[in-house]
Amino acid sequence: MRTGTHLSVDDLDRLCWRCGAPAEEDAKGRVLCGSCRFWIAVGPMPGSGNKYPLEWYLTHCWRCEEAEVPASDDLGLCASCRQAIVGVRAS
Repeated sequence: MRTGTHLSVDDLDRLCWRCGAPAEEDAKGRVLCGSCRFWIAVGPMPGSGNKYPLEWYLTHCWRCEEAEVPASDDLGLCASCRQAIVGVRAS
């Protein structure tokens, strides 16, 4: 159980919706920090290691980055990647 600082709804209105850093509301009413505002406008920075935007990984396999996976899947792996990992662990 956490003790110490408690955040109220008003406190959360001062934190970036994407990363949780201190932020301010923009003209469209979104609470985003400068780097997240840039990321949304331009996409991931070159060299960030992400081939696709992070939201894309919510519906695609994180291992092969190709096959679609239901958003409700806890592992985020397609059937072939799941089998490959099970095969490696079994050997």
